[in-house]
Amino acid sequence: HGADTSGLSFVTLDLMSDGGWQEAMAGVDYLVHTASPFVTHIPKDEGEIIRPAVEGTRRALAAALGTGVKRMVVTSSEVAVARGHGKGLGRPLTEADWSDVEAPDMTPYFKSKTLAEREAWAIMERAGRRDDLTVVNPGFILGPLLDADMGTSGAIIHKMMAGKLPGSPDLNFTIVDVRDVAALHVRAMTDPGAFGHRVLASSGSVGMRDIALALADWLRGHVLTGF
Repeated sequence: HGADTSGLSFVTLDLMSDGGWQEAMAGVDYLVHTASPFVTHIPKDEGEIIRPAVEGTRRALAAALGTGVKRMVVTSSEVAVARGHGKGLGRPLTEADWSDVEAPDMTPYFKSKTLAEREAWAIMERAGRRDDLTVVNPGFILGPLLDADMGTSGAIIHKMMAGKLPGSPDLNFTIVDVRDVAALHVRAMTDPGAFGHRVLASSGSVGMRDIALALADWLRGHVLTGF
C-alpha cells in the first residue's frame, strides 16, 4: 500500500495459548493490542467470544509487563461504555460509564469487550502501572480498506450495498473513521494527556436507515460489479 515495510517483523500468536508471547515482546517499547473476536452472529456458547477477548488481553498485558514494555494501548469499544443502561438515561454517556454485563440486552460481543477492558485495567492496577495504559473505545469503524478482507464492519456495508439485508433495523451506530482511530492509537502511545484514560472515538450517531439512504444516493452515480 505504498508504506515502507522494511522495518517490520512478524510473529504468530494465539489469544488462547501462552506460547510465544514473552518472546514476541522482547525489545518492544510500546504494545498496541487490537485483537479480539468480532462476529455478526451470536454463537450458542458465548464463551467462544468472551474467552479469547479476556484471555488474549490478559496474555498480551502480562507479557508486556514481564518484559518491560513502556506503555500499552488496548482497543476496546463503545459497547463497553454505552450498553445495558436501558432507555431514558437522561444524560450523555462518557468515559466514566461502563456497560452492565448483567443487563438482558447485552450480547456476547458486548460482554466480551466490557469484560476484556475491565481485565486490562485490573491487571495494570495490580501492577501499579495504571497510567501506562490507554484504552481507545471506538464506535462503528468505517473507512478505506487496505485489501479484499473487508472485516465484519465492512461486510455489513457490503451487504447493504448488495441488497442482501431483508430490511432496515431500528439501530443507531456511533460512526468513526478508521484513519482517526489509527491516529488515536499512535497518539495514545506518547501523549501524556491520554495516560491512564479511556478515550471514546466517535463522530456522532447515525441510523441504519440513514446509512442505507446515503449508500443508495452514492450508488445512483456509480456502476459496481462483483456483488
